[in-house]
Amino acid sequence: MSESVLDAGNRYRSTVKITTLFEGSKGAGFRTCSGVVIHPRLVLTAGHCVCLRHPSATSKERGSFVVDASRCVKTANITILLYRPLSEKERALLTSELDWPSEARSSTGQVRPHPGLEIHYLNETDNRELSSNADLAVIRLDEPLDGRIPPVSFAREEVSIAEPVTIVGYGLARPTERSSRGARRVGTNEIASLEETGGKTFRIAKPLLIPATFAQGESLLMREMASYALSGDSGGPCFRERDESLELVGIAKTSHSVPVEYTEYTSTHFYRDWIRGELERARKAGSSQPTD
Repeated sequence: MSESVLDAGNRYRSTVKITTLFEGSKGAGFRTCSGVVIHPRLVLTAGHCVCLRHPSATSKERGSFVVDASRCVKTANITILLYRPLSEKERALLTSELDWPSEARSSTGQVRPHPGLEIHYLNETDNRELSSNADLAVIRLDEPLDGRIPPVSFAREEVSIAEPVTIVGYGLARPTERSSRGARRVGTNEIASLEETGGKTFRIAKPLLIPATFAQGESLLMREMASYALSGDSGGPCFRERDESLELVGIAKTSHSVPVEYTEYTSTHFYRDWIRGELERARKAGSSQPTD
């Protein structure tokens, strides 16, 4: 995540790292994304994080590639990081904030993509989307998480233009990095636009500014620094911060880099009925577990 800081205070500890093993046309490979705990047994993430891109079979999109619910991994691994409190003296000894000591815990779960998941791409490697719907999935954990990882709450209303938001993920710290060190990072931005057909997605970005210049008649475009999702941040949460509480408003789906820089999120408010259904499934599964 660009222009971000380490979540050393563990405020956003409900954000987890997701690792999946895919068997594709070019062999096996790992994919790393982010996700967020919404129930002690349930993690919400992006559908494209757990489902494989494959050639489209529909005549309408023939020749393109699609991610849908037909080719998804069965299981996924999640990792939770809890950073250790450090004294001022201990902090001074760190050569980098990424050396901050942490406790890592892993868990596995069953993948359940949104049944309406469907993302079309021009080809197998180009991440630009031709069309997109329901880029969401849940991972139902084999064992419930303990109370140190509180599930997040959902926003009761949709986001609005220019509203400030907080984004979290386990991706790259800057666009020039080749690989992520797996740290949980947090940044801020604001809502730039809402998807016109019902608000299924929204984009975060800072507006372009035209400040006064010294020479009359000159124009100068500037953009305030802000945070944008990078590789590994897909599936991570976007929060509204209200009265010291966190409200989940979106899940990271795709980003565009300069000169037109923004990150697009799937609205959890738009897909709230499906999410509620998965939460109810998780509650029923938990209540049916045998007790000692």
